[in-house]
Amino acid sequence: METSEVELRADGTGWSLLANLGGEWVTRLAWRCPSPGLLELRTEDGQVSRQRYLVTVAPVTSVTFEEPVEFCHQYAKSG
Repeated sequence: METSEVELRADGTGWSLLANLGGEWVTRLAWRCPSPGLLELRTEDGQVSRQRYLVTVAPVTSVTFEEPVEFCHQYAKSG
């Protein structure tokens, strides 16, 4: 079993997590949205990626990425 999580905080910081039987890998992130529907992620080692995304609210709030972020295309809001 494998799980992937992403948290993007309002202050422009966040993290991603990939976990499986082999362990957990956490990456600290900085993020910004330079234009609507475009997310720019900067990892702690300086790598920058730009991801196109779409947010939907039904049946639950979720974000879908064109290219995978931490091996996953879609994340749902928790909590």
